[in-house]
Amino acid sequence: MNPNDTSGRDPFGRLSVGDADQDALRAITDLANLTGPVGRDAGNKPEDVARIEMLLENAGEMDLGPSEGPTGYVGQRLLDALTAFQRRKGLPETGVVRPGDATHRALAAHADETTSTPDDGEPGPAYAAAPGPSAI
Repeated sequence: MNPNDTSGRDPFGRLSVGDADQDALRAITDLANLTGPVGRDAGNKPEDVARIEMLLENAGEMDLGPSEGPTGYVGQRLLDALTAFQRRKGLPETGVVRPGDATHRALAAHADETTSTPDDGEPGPAYAAAPGPSAI
């Protein structure tokens, strides 16, 4: 899967309905385990992008509800959330996060502070395999 190829994606960057890759992105639990850069002109591995999407949601900068979970796709929504987080934390507004850099450390620290276990006993957020966007 080429993360820079937007053909065959819905407005949220998801692939086809029920795509196994999309289900795998929703199942990622090791959010701080970034393996490559994410953002403007970065490597943008879908798994790393999904991690950053979920970390940004935990930080209150991104709502993954409309896309029914992480997309693994770098778009304007993710870039806006990333630069807003960097601005709020007083970090350089590069629109990129690299493993171990100040933005990554701040996102990971925030996730550590906000991790909780909901009533169902499962750590979360939990994103069920989504059937795709609702028809309007």
